[in-house]
Amino acid sequence: MAENKTGDKIKKIKDSLTEVAQDLSEQAKPVIDDIKDATKPVIENARKSAEPYVENIKSKAQPILDDTKKKADPYLKKAKKAAEPAAKSLKEGTEKARKAAKFVSDDIARQVVSRNEKDEVYIQYKDTEVRTTDILEKARANYVANGHKLTDIKEVQVYVKPEDNKAYYVVNHKDIGKFEL
Repeated sequence: MAENKTGDKIKKIKDSLTEVAQDLSEQAKPVIDDIKDATKPVIENARKSAEPYVENIKSKAQPILDDTKKKADPYLKKAKKAAEPAAKSLKEGTEKARKAAKFVSDDIARQVVSRNEKDEVYIQYKDTEVRTTDILEKARANYVANGHKLTDIKEVQVYVKPEDNKAYYVVNHKDIGKFEL
């Protein structure tokens, strides 16, 4: 219970001090504004008086600055020349990285499109209509029917000749065959 009374007293003192500080701040504000107004011309006058000295220092420092730049120039050129291969390598690496990122991005885009897209190509000639996927399937089936294994197929080229109603195929650049559409 004693702690609670002490805590209350401390809080009251703290609140009183905060109130006093706010009152002082409000009372001091006009005085501070008056001081600012009164010192403004003095500060401006000091600035104007200092201007010739600043210009004098600048004029004396300029030749030293120019001389320092002149002396530093060979070192800067050496540093630039020494950094050239690294900069070139970095630039080439950055270009390669950009190209690789673009390739990966394009590849991902192609994959997304191919997953979301259903493509069908039809060949129409006179009274016949055939899907190209059906032609490929027939070529594979014909190849297997001629005694080969489906797993042996690495590559298939199909040549469609609609006027003869036939398709000719080449499997793995060596085995040939034909079938009717």
